[in-house]
Amino acid sequence: MTGPREILTRRRALVSFGVLAGLSGMGCASSKAGTPAVTVRPRPGTLLWRRSQPLVDGQSVLGVVLAGGVLCVGDEFGNIYGLDAATGKTLWRRTFSSNASGYLPLAAADGRMFAVGSMRVAALSAATGQQLWSVPAAGVEPSFPPQLPTYFVVCTNGVVCVLGADGDVAGLDPRTGRPIWRYPPPVSAGFAAGAAADNGVLYVAEISPRGVTALDVRTGRPRWTTPTPSVASTLLVLGSVIAGTPTASPSYDAGQLTFALDKATGRPLWRENFDTQTYGSIAGEGDRVYVQLDSGMAIDALAARSGATLWQQTFPSSSIPGTTVAAGGRLYCGFQDGVVRALSPATGADVWQRTTSGEVFSVTPGPRIIYVSDAFPPGTIYAIWP
Repeated sequence: MTGPREILTRRRALVSFGVLAGLSGMGCASSKAGTPAVTVRPRPGTLLWRRSQPLVDGQSVLGVVLAGGVLCVGDEFGNIYGLDAATGKTLWRRTFSSNASGYLPLAAADGRMFAVGSMRVAALSAATGQQLWSVPAAGVEPSFPPQLPTYFVVCTNGVVCVLGADGDVAGLDPRTGRPIWRYPPPVSAGFAAGAAADNGVLYVAEISPRGVTALDVRTGRPRWTTPTPSVASTLLVLGSVIAGTPTASPSYDAGQLTFALDKATGRPLWRENFDTQTYGSIAGEGDRVYVQLDSGMAIDALAARSGATLWQQTFPSSSIPGTTVAAGGRLYCGFQDGVVRALSPATGADVWQRTTSGEVFSVTPGPRIIYVSDAFPPGTIYAIWP
């Protein structure tokens, strides 16, 4: 039986590779997102619903993706659940007898949820949980939860971009899973987990030589490739800037520098080692990058193009890597003491805060709601008005 400490260690490992951090940024959510029916506009930070133990056998939440009016939740065993995004009611469950058969939800688009499992990428119906297709994929270990995630799923412009079975980047038809194009990996090494898309371009991180490549989403043809000081496990698209940051890898030297590139040309803009003791986690929106410092005890706001510090905010508890998310003109942070904070992007001051029942492990913003999960009791999910 897996103990709480082992569960937390595995989840932190996944978060540190940018998996949970990427859930909200990589998904192409439907425009029909569910919102609780309200007659009076709630105050920011109001709890709309709380769902405790919606998962089987006391499993903990591992991944959360909003697919229209359905909140798709993955647990430690690889089971996936569909919750009504407006009420938290369980709509369906897809459970597995073996965790080797399970899936981790990563993205959603057009009524489909896309997930990775043991050496595969699959599409499931967000309405029913029914599997629609499944294809082989690289970077997904034959076990669950994966220990060394180097995979990604990015939905953009009607294409699902994944790491293919041969280590290449593949653009798939979201309806069938059939490949539209493939881009081969670098000769010396493959691609990393860092990937992001914007305006018809997919940006992917390369391991050796360290770099970022921009690919046309429709054709897979490269627009530019630029060397970088680190292997990005997280990439962000921010206005005219691509920002990236690494995470320690036991299989290769990822470097330690956070960096920014010009989005149109790949020209390097700045690089910095923000935390010499631990790897930082980044978020961003508009013209700002937010960096976790001092093991999560502080956050720096930076100008995206120059890297200049705009403000720094310190906290009484450590924020969890991957739970700092910028969306809708707010910066959301989850902390070990169970507090969720919404910060002003202009100053870093608290706009509101809410206490959960345990250590915060994921923050997933929707169009008008944010969804939060915490550690104890396992599987507790909160819907909060932003």
